Amino acid sequence: MTTQNIEAELSYAYLHAVASRAGFSCEYRNRHLDGAGVGATITVNGQVLAADSKLCDFPVDVQLKATGKILPITAARFS
Repeated sequence: MTTQNIEAELSYAYLHAVASRAGFSCEYRNRHLDGAGVGATITVNGQVLAADSKLCDFPVDVQLKATGKILPITAARFS
C-alpha cells in the first residue's frame, strides 16, 4: 500500500472506533462514486441522544482527511 492509502485507512479506522464508542454505526463510502468526497457515513441512533432531543435517527456524511505531519500540542491538545 502507498503511504497515502495507509493514512486513508487509518483515518477511517479512527473514525469507526470513535463512532462505535459513541454508539453510532459507521459505514465506509467510496468517495469517488458520489463526487462530493464523502469518505464515510455515520448513522446516529436516537436511542443514545439526550431524552429531550428533537432529532432521532439521521446520517452524517464525513469527508476524511489524513496527515503524516507531527502536530503541535497547544494547551494540552493536538491542533
